[in-house]
Amino acid sequence: MLIYGQVAQSDEMGGLENDSSSTGYNPIVELAKETGTPLHQWNESTLLIDGQGRSVDRSEADRALKRVWQILEEAMEYSIKRTHDLLPSASLYNYFIDWCHRAFRSGDMSQREVDLVQGLAEMWGAYKQYFDDVVGKFTDS
Repeated sequence: MLIYGQVAQSDEMGGLENDSSSTGYNPIVELAKETGTPLHQWNESTLLIDGQGRSVDRSEADRALKRVWQILEEAMEYSIKRTHDLLPSASLYNYFIDWCHRAFRSGDMSQREVDLVQGLAEMWGAYKQYFDDVVGKFTDS
């Protein structure tokens, strides 16, 4: 498993740990190259795979990620301004859904864009409770 440059291995695979950041050898990168798996570095355009397993055009992926950050910023502002009016049952994910539906109905987003942005929001699902606790609860008004 690759975590921050550390590759953990069992004793049966030739050692307990390989620090790829100091050795320059990363078996995960080598495996990705051998299998033709797309690779991404932080300073590159967004690499995104859609729900059908296809690579999304990088400019389209960049736009979707930019929307995610736009929605997050607006959600935080909304939470700060309306903190006393927010329903306990509301969530950040629902804020994303409502935001995207409004943008779609107004013609500001295509269905493809909505699907990509909502897919990115769903990937954060494991952190839903964290975002609800830290960022606040959200509702559509």
